Amino acid sequence: MGTRDTFNNWSSDELKERNNQMANELDRGVDRTVDFAKEKANTAKSYVNDLAGEASSAVSKAMDKTVSTVQDGYEAGKQYLADHDIEKIADDFTGVIKKYPVQTLFAGIGLGILIGNTLSRR
Repeated sequence: MGTRDTFNNWSSDELKERNNQMANELDRGVDRTVDFAKEKANTAKSYVNDLAGEASSAVSKAMDKTVSTVQDGYEAGKQYLADHDIEKIADDFTGVIKKYPVQTLFAGIGLGILIGNTLSRR
């Protein structure tokens, strides 16, 4: 006896009942799948939010440190200029050139290129 014979032997009420049962089972399966997908989406959302918060915090800390370093350098330079006369500053500059001649040469070349490019664009 095949599937068609089984269906033929059922009354219309039995077919309706079976149809309702299958529809209910399908609804429950879909609901479980939707709930599972929502749960996974919420977990992923929470994870991404945590990562974004950590990244934001890390960037904020790095920016704070950078600002602090620049401020410290600015204050140190300002204090150095206030504490020393032009002769002492020139002597210090000469000492740096003598101590780091190659680096000073490359820094001068780089500065010259930068100034040249800036002036040629005007």
